[in-house]
Amino acid sequence: MLELLNKEIVKEGDVVVVKFDNGNFKGVIKQIAGFGLHEHRAIISVLFPGRKNGVKVDIDKVLNKV
Repeated sequence: MLELLNKEIVKEGDVVVVKFDNGNFKGVIKQIAGFGLHEHRAIISVLFPGRKNGVKVDIDKVLNKV
């Protein structure tokens, strides 16, 4: 489980809204931990519709849980 900046608790499988430069998109959290030694804790993997693999996203970009 992970606490977002707006104090919401999320876990794998939750749907979240992520802010990018070209808009806000809904995605499912695929992975929170286990990226290896070179990634810091503020990174999560989010799977977006139409994509096969998850995208690494900084938790600062996650707006809220849907």
